[in-house]
Amino acid sequence: MTNYKNVTNCSRYAIKIDGCKCIPNIVAYGMQCTFCYKYKEKLVRFKWILWDVENPTNEELENVTRHAKSLFNNKEREKNMITDEQGREWLFQKFYDDGWLYYYKAGNGCMYLSKRKPAFRIGSNEIDPNSGGTTKCTDAFVGLIPEMQLNEVLDITKCLNIVNWSEVTIDTPIIVTTSYGGVVNMHFSKFENGFIYYYSNGRTSWTQTKPIGMYKATPEYVKLAEV
Repeated sequence: MTNYKNVTNCSRYAIKIDGCKCIPNIVAYGMQCTFCYKYKEKLVRFKWILWDVENPTNEELENVTRHAKSLFNNKEREKNMITDEQGREWLFQKFYDDGWLYYYKAGNGCMYLSKRKPAFRIGSNEIDPNSGGTTKCTDAFVGLIPEMQLNEVLDITKCLNIVNWSEVTIDTPIIVTTSYGGVVNMHFSKFENGFIYYYSNGRTSWTQTKPIGMYKATPEYVKLAEV
């Protein structure tokens, strides 16, 4: 799994556009850094290799900011600028690729990522920020995410139109593409260790009387049936 970090000291990479100070959001994957500059309703995104993004040399800093300005000022800027919606989709995809499934604003006002759906405190309408299993505070991304209310939860898979197989109920009809390229209608059994398990020969939990005959596939070969 790729490890990324939120860069905290982003102001040094700020640029001025039409007299307005524009500070980027920066996500670092090792030495590969992704810069997102927002100006009005547009985002500019580009990747840059830096040995230490938190402590750039004067030359590295000048090169990054010069490139950022050029994307806003040159004739090719429309090709490099993305909308807020595209920026959010890109960010959610990065979260999902790193295994995060939920993005939420807890009762303490902080933003979090989690791998399990967070729960509310007992006898309260307030989310327990540590109830989602493995969690990560993500306040650095708040500017790129739609305004959220306290105790609101976003399912990242739904935002990306991806099936969250861990929430699919048993016996749900599914369509499986086999290793031979054929398509078969089956029924969902469980999702475990990255594999989707399903009953053989179209059986369900009611008709599968023996543990043998259970098959598995990775999610790219399975989709929900439209019923």
